[in-house]
Amino acid sequence: MIESGERRVLTLWTPDDDGRPGQALVESAVVLRQDGSHAAADGNAAAGQAPVVLPLAGREGAVAIVLVPEALTGRVARNGVPLPAGAHLAGHADRLEHAGRQFWLAASAGVEHAEFSPGVHGGDDVYCFITKARLRAGDAIVICPGRPGAGCGMISRREAWEMALESSPRFRCGSCGFDPRAAEFTPPAARQRKALADVEALIDRYGG
Repeated sequence: MIESGERRVLTLWTPDDDGRPGQALVESAVVLRQDGSHAAADGNAAAGQAPVVLPLAGREGAVAIVLVPEALTGRVARNGVPLPAGAHLAGHADRLEHAGRQFWLAASAGVEHAEFSPGVHGGDDVYCFITKARLRAGDAIVICPGRPGAGCGMISRREAWEMALESSPRFRCGSCGFDPRAAEFTPPAARQRKALADVEALIDRYGG
């Protein structure tokens, strides 16, 4: 097993002019712009006029930290709930709203394909999680990404992983329960988003 690392790749869905979301992979802090785009955050971004999203590794149930600057208190929402200034945890499939735009966050769901390298993957005494056979330099491997909010990093021979996946429709990672067949998250359709917004507006209007 290898450590999942301090940085976690996050999928950020951003709106375009037609209301269709665009997908981007985020590995470090980004600023959410009013036009629906995003950009790399610098050291002073949190003190600016835009929220910052920072991918988060190794915390159950959370995939990112959302930093809301003082100037945007109550003007950035997570799943329809306005956020005060400060740092807030965001989970898999959470929706952020800023300047009338919607941004969606999701954990990456795909396994990582690589060639085993002792110097990178934990040394000469590493074993395939499925077959328990010692791995050798150059072996084709897969690395489990874990479940949303919780990294895994378990290594298996690629051939063993693919054979297990093919032979059992219920195959899961034996370490964390990751389901490699689970469809990657995509934001709900525009009509669904509008219906959700209408429901939230009624709740706000009539006090829930």
